[in-house]
Amino acid sequence: MLFLVNPNLGFQATSNNKVSLRSSSISISVNNSIACSKILQEYHNDSSNNIECEYYFPISILSAITGLKVLFDDGTALDATIQELQYSQEGYNDSIASGNFAALCQEEDHYGYGMNIGNLLPEQSVKIEITFLSEIDNEENLWKIKIPNGFIPFGEEYNFIESELDVTLKNHEAISNINSNITLDAKLSDDRLYYEGYCKNFHRNFTEGSVWISYSTEVSNLPICYYQKQGDSYAIALSIIPYSDMLTPIQFMEGTGEYIFLLDRSGSMSGSRMNIAKEAALLFLKSLPVNSRFNVVSFGSGYQMMFSCSQQSCSDIVGDAIEKIKKFSADMGGTELLQPLQFLFAMPGDNIYPRVFFLLTDGGVSNSNLVIDLARNQGKKFRINSIGIGNGVDERFLEAISKIGKGTFKIVRNPEDIKKNLIASLEKYVVPCINSVEYSIKGESYPKADEIGPIFYGENFSQFLLTDKEPEQPISVSWFDTYLFQPVTHYIKSFEEIPGDSIFKLWAKRKIDYLSTIPTTSASEFTYLSKKYGVLSKFTSLFLTKESTSSILKPLKFKSIIPQAIGNFGAQFSSNSIFTPPNSSFNTNLGLVSAAKGQKSSSRRSSTATKTIARKTPATKTLATKAAKKQTLNSGIKKPHRFRPGTVALREIRLYQKSCDLIIRKLPFQRLVRSIAAEIRYDLRFQSSAILALQEAAEAYITQMFGDANLCAIHGKRVTVTVRDISLARRIRGEKNVEYGAYDIPFKKTPKTTAKDDLQDNTQIKEKKPKIHAKDKPLSKTIQIKQKKPKAPISKTKTVKKNKKVENITNIIRNTANIAQFSPPKPISLSTSNQDKSMYLALISSHLNEGFWPWTAISSILPQVQNALVAFPADVDKDLVATGYALVYLQKNFKDKSSEWLLIKGKSIRWMRSKMADWADIQKKIEPYA
Repeated sequence: MLFLVNPNLGFQATSNNKVSLRSSSISISVNNSIACSKILQEYHNDSSNNIECEYYFPISILSAITGLKVLFDDGTALDATIQELQYSQEGYNDSIASGNFAALCQEEDHYGYGMNIGNLLPEQSVKIEITFLSEIDNEENLWKIKIPNGFIPFGEEYNFIESELDVTLKNHEAISNINSNITLDAKLSDDRLYYEGYCKNFHRNFTEGSVWISYSTEVSNLPICYYQKQGDSYAIALSIIPYSDMLTPIQFMEGTGEYIFLLDRSGSMSGSRMNIAKEAALLFLKSLPVNSRFNVVSFGSGYQMMFSCSQQSCSDIVGDAIEKIKKFSADMGGTELLQPLQFLFAMPGDNIYPRVFFLLTDGGVSNSNLVIDLARNQGKKFRINSIGIGNGVDERFLEAISKIGKGTFKIVRNPEDIKKNLIASLEKYVVPCINSVEYSIKGESYPKADEIGPIFYGENFSQFLLTDKEPEQPISVSWFDTYLFQPVTHYIKSFEEIPGDSIFKLWAKRKIDYLSTIPTTSASEFTYLSKKYGVLSKFTSLFLTKESTSSILKPLKFKSIIPQAIGNFGAQFSSNSIFTPPNSSFNTNLGLVSAAKGQKSSSRRSSTATKTIARKTPATKTLATKAAKKQTLNSGIKKPHRFRPGTVALREIRLYQKSCDLIIRKLPFQRLVRSIAAEIRYDLRFQSSAILALQEAAEAYITQMFGDANLCAIHGKRVTVTVRDISLARRIRGEKNVEYGAYDIPFKKTPKTTAKDDLQDNTQIKEKKPKIHAKDKPLSKTIQIKQKKPKAPISKTKTVKKNKKVENITNIIRNTANIAQFSPPKPISLSTSNQDKSMYLALISSHLNEGFWPWTAISSILPQVQNALVAFPADVDKDLVATGYALVYLQKNFKDKSSEWLLIKGKSIRWMRSKMADWADIQKKIEPYA
């Protein structure tokens, strides 16, 4: 899959200061299994100010950024160069401070890259071209190129945008079965080795979903080899798609494996989610291949293994496991995944049983960066599949760990979809596989030969090597096939040299990823590889600058910036595009707040950029009318997802607790320092080390101050830190001139009541105390008489009702105190009735893991199966009739759930074939009686 860019990618600002998208084009060139993607976007500064823009775009964790190019409206073009991160940041700051144009692209985190464009002049247009390399995926013996949903905006309001899609395919084998969900002007060469596809403005007719292009090649199950040459070095790419017999469908082949189900049992999984997860576990265990191994691991604040080691998937052990799963509850606290994975990765494995993990969770995993590093270091031999439930899940983490583990990644909004998505992930790994891959080429390879995990039938495996000798023909490639249960050797007698340096770059990317798992690797080694091969790393960046042609420096104008919202990016990735059309009244809810008032100006000041960010939501909220809401819904734009309160905050807190990185981003802090200094003296200049020292001191002060303010809030028996807590903390610290601000609230003592006091107030009759007059003045006789007058007693029935009401309220309060912070959603009503559901679960539960339904079980659940015996000979195996009858019954009554029992059906058909019986013949005989 090609994760090209953020679907929300674009420069946004207020209506007075915005940078609009004018055109966008995507060019994808595929040579064998390597794709080179180029994204060219044109932006225009519609404001009257110099603006600095920033946006964030994700790509696959295995892809490599290789180029950045900027084309100006005057016809000039500049290519960025790779430099050390520290020097490029200093050069960027100096350039924008001097009024020059500058661009900086660097790695933000494990999930994507960030780019800054500084000093974009008023009414200026620029074209930005980003280039990156990646490997395309193979799905069901098809190569598939997929563009993320929302990358190109669609809708009537975006018809003015010009868009282009250009796809080029080149392969050493004949290309066939080309399909796409858009109409392409295609041209295929006579020898079918070259294909061109083009589409202009396809976003005007495309309404939803993702754009994809798939194709197949002939004899794709044989290993292929191609190489590139630079000087005395050779970069070799080896590609394998194992498939022992192209004539036998994959669904008729069954492999063996070790399948480990990781189930999140934190508090947020309570309710319907846990019930459906237990049903999914039942289907999971019943769908396992015969003679495979399995285990179930529950995790929360700790972890529990159902068995000390993986067990055989026989009917007795699976039945015991199902009984244990029925007793599961969401009672294990938080979401800690690091410890169970460390233990499972360290367990010895078996090549006959490749280990595959299936992770099911609904929250943000703590220590996500450490888990990703662990998967990179130790999880390469295994497969990791992840399924996220609901809106509070950390999508970027699950996607990253699945990419590293070469597994599937799915997000489930409706808990009812858990079961079919889990079975769809399992379907890819019940087929045979190969392992112990060896080849005769000698060289530096990544991944290492001993780190190559199992390669399942129908999926692509690529190996990149660097050597100083030209590869000799033929090349031998051998492996162990678990389906044939014997070693297999292939000889590659011919391979070709392809132009370019893409193999060198992907080899360097894999080496950089490998070195990142070694803590002792120095930054200089990353920098050397990055500069030599032109691939970005976490210690380098792409930087370019252009001198300003104007001799007059404009005065500085600073604007406040909306805080970053990187934690919400995962949900935005799947939403629609929200590019702002130029000169329109469309409100994007993204951009800058109003400019700070009272800025001083000077003719000698350099022109410093104002900033706008494309991934943020405004701090203020406005009330919308019904008409506005309908207009928003009809515009084709989805509302950005909001996480549950506290999810993003807790995720960031855990991240910062485990790192020594700065909390505030460097560039925004530097702009703030310069803006404050400009109010005092306009010609001040700062060294980068001085600003870094100021930032470290500021963060140390703010951290300590908020710690004291948190203690003040806890002392006041509150959780939320308010402004008055900060004011009190500063006064206690001895700071002077601490006054209440415009939003400060004076301290007021409010009487607090407990549940006991409330109970007494509702169950006892209290007399009013006499009012105390000033100077203890004696009360008059009339007042004394009124106060001594007795009140009417409360009836017993009213007292009992009040007692029950108070008791119910106190019980509710006590129960809610034990519920997790993020309560689960309301139970979702099932499409089938309870009776049908119990029948469905009974049929699934009675299926034996050997691959059939026993006659005794089916005859008790479905007594009408007796009628079907008349269609078979008297000596027929009744288990065959029972199995066929159960499958026909499922097809007729639970066809809407066929994706859930798909693997059970396949296993049953294979069992029938082992009994020399034909499923089609059995189905034809049973259908009249089912």
